[in-house]
Amino acid sequence: PEGLLWTRAYACGDRTQRGLEGVLSSFPPLPGESIYHRRAAGPVATLARTLKADGYATWFAYGGRGSFDGMKPFALANGFDGFVEQDAYPHPAHVNVWGVSDEDLLFKALADMRAAHRRGRPFFATVLTVSNHKPYTYPEGRIPERSADRNRVNAVKYTDWALGEFFARARREAFWSDTIFTVIADHGPKIYGKPRLPVDAYELPILILGPAAVRGRPRRLDGLASSLDVAPTVL
Repeated sequence: PEGLLWTRAYACGDRTQRGLEGVLSSFPPLPGESIYHRRAAGPVATLARTLKADGYATWFAYGGRGSFDGMKPFALANGFDGFVEQDAYPHPAHVNVWGVSDEDLLFKALADMRAAHRRGRPFFATVLTVSNHKPYTYPEGRIPERSADRNRVNAVKYTDWALGEFFARARREAFWSDTIFTVIADHGPKIYGKPRLPVDAYELPILILGPAAVRGRPRRLDGLASSLDVAPTVL
């Protein structure tokens, strides 16, 4: 009831790098390697580059290692001032092979947003969670289901809990009324050469929240959309 929700939105690829190039650059998934791995991977037009030119502080926050999929080199070459990775979380609530838990990532991101606001800087932050991967573990006690069950549905439920906590805290921040928050998934499943694409499996949420975006008019948007539409919508 408090945001803009796209009900017919689809991923434009089957890996995180494809989702990121779509969301940050409206770059379609061309055959071959993602732009994250191409030699001419910069300079590329990104949300971060555009907003940095307007005076925004920009950073990419990730719970794992920035070397994964070339995310850190790409981010720093294309408009992000900084890259927050696993070593930046000294006392994480939980760590698995992918990195720190979503609550560690999101709560630190919130603290960094607060610091940027106190310095008088508008900011653009990209925050990428890691919990929706095997082994699907998370801190105990956040949801009724045990982390030891290693269940994808439970991991998604944990992410939902962490996002709920993030937004509950963000509402109390001085920057809440001036900030546009976008929540989006990154990709669909791999099809491994299957002749038919399972279109339904590529459906993803695009939810935009915050008074600056909604202006008292929460809506469901039923037109077709994809990761490529995020950047022009936000700008």
